[in-house]
Amino acid sequence: DTAVGAPGLGDLRAEFVAPELRIAKFDLTFAFGERRTADGSPDGLDITVEYATDLYERSTAEAVAHRLTRLLTDAVADPDRPISRLALLGDEEDRRLTAWSGPATDAPRLGLDGLLNGVLEQVAPAALITQTHLPALSTSAVVVDLTAEIAEVSGLSGAPVETGGSPESVACVMFTSGSTGLPKGVMASHRALAATFVGPDYLAF
Repeated sequence: DTAVGAPGLGDLRAEFVAPELRIAKFDLTFAFGERRTADGSPDGLDITVEYATDLYERSTAEAVAHRLTRLLTDAVADPDRPISRLALLGDEEDRRLTAWSGPATDAPRLGLDGLLNGVLEQVAPAALITQTHLPALSTSAVVVDLTAEIAEVSGLSGAPVETGGSPESVACVMFTSGSTGLPKGVMASHRALAATFVGPDYLAF
């Protein structure tokens, strides 16, 4: 936000200057600068797009910038419009996409309970661990309510549980968000989870 004005330096005249860079620090960067009028009212945004020329053509970067400004303009014009209904593509791009994939269709509108019920239907678990304040789900599994059974759960020793599984046995099922339909699950083994949580260097951070 450069609306605060340039700093005063005695009798010297000061102004903000954006230095021109000849090299991109990242593959693709968007920088936003807020503009304001003399009385402090909002007066739009200055958007700078920086891109690596060995990865992007100028026309590609310009197309992405046009989509961004089109999206922001549409959002400002109708703030209550759902994000999925905001304009992103130009008329020609929209016609081309429709020709390739057919008319747009609405994804199933499932609430949290609907998504979780879809997960339970696929997995058919032996037990469901939940709490009283969470949505009630439809399942034939044994339901363990940690809120209602807190006294019994707290009384357990916490000792390790003996299992007959192997490192390749399924430890859990990880699901997609379900934003494009029903969530899809992938079985993860104990070995895979151990490698995820113990091996990667980023955990040292």
